[in-house]
Amino acid sequence: MRTGYATRVGEPTNENRIRYPLNPGYEASIPERWVDPPARPLGPHDGRPKIETT
Repeated sequence: MRTGYATRVGEPTNENRIRYPLNPGYEASIPERWVDPPARPLGPHDGRPKIETT
């Protein structure tokens, strides 16, 4: 009888690249930051959750 299993998604790498375009101060403080990301336009959403009031 099988009691457990592991699932691996993606490929492990030592080249993690993280980008925080809306928080450049935090991005500058992390060693895994993506130094030369490709230019991409940001859409109209600011990336923050909205609370709808009714």
